[in-house]
Amino acid sequence: MASNALEPRVARRVGGHIKAARVASGFSRAHVARSSGLTNRELAGYEQGKTLPSRRDARALAGACGINLDELLPSDLVESLT
Repeated sequence: MASNALEPRVARRVGGHIKAARVASGFSRAHVARSSGLTNRELAGYEQGKTLPSRRDARALAGACGINLDELLPSDLVESLT
């Protein structure tokens, strides 16, 4: 139950890291979504902290931004992904 209470806060933190990495990479949302196999809507949901990505999606997003998962997210956030 405590996990569910923390999820919105975690999702917002994860989203902030994803958006910052995308912006730093210089790629558009459409490019990163396409390169990672996601839709623009899925990526927007992650960036806005509305949903929490799976580890697979987070790895794909990191790769699309040209970085590793450990560069995209701090280890405490990686641990919160399924």
